Amino acid sequence: MKLKPLTMLFVLLFCSMAWATTVQLMWDANTEPDLAGYRIYQSLESGVYSFDTPIKDISVGTETVTFTVSENGRVYWVATAYDDDGLESEPSNEVSTICNAVIPSKPKRIIKGE
Repeated sequence: MKLKPLTMLFVLLFCSMAWATTVQLMWDANTEPDLAGYRIYQSLESGVYSFDTPIKDISVGTETVTFTVSENGRVYWVATAYDDDGLESEPSNEVSTICNAVIPSKPKRIIKGE
């Protein structure tokens, strides 16, 4: 069976109080009858992914995933679909965003008149 490539649709960012970035990825569902799930891959360099280690393995019926990113700078993602035999599709189109996980420094105390 040849799995259809996925199309990654959207990246939505939220800043949390932990000074990390929450990312939500969405994609078009794969319609193959033997679809087993999806895998999400993350990289700090465009086009360079370790397909041995997905950051998320997702069950069938889910086309949205939300997670917290602790990296700083531009982060890239692709998704794949895999079937019951473990065959994996080509990666989706790549999406990216700039993440900021820097914990701000302690505010300086300013005393009037100094």
